[in-house]
Amino acid sequence: MRIVVDVAPLSHQRTGVGNYIRGSLLGLAEADGEHELVAFAPVSARGRRAVDAALAGIELERRP
Repeated sequence: MRIVVDVAPLSHQRTGVGNYIRGSLLGLAEADGEHELVAFAPVSARGRRAVDAALAGIELERRP
């Protein structure tokens, strides 16, 4: 099964929603063994840098 998550909120200062998304992705990546985890975010180049920084260390596929 492919699990796709919109991580666009990570392109802004991380508060409640951003922290929740990152924590959820960490949990899914650690617990999941058979599913494909994909993160996508329709953001600007500046936003992409913030998203990449927030997702550092989480094993998942990234889509712009």
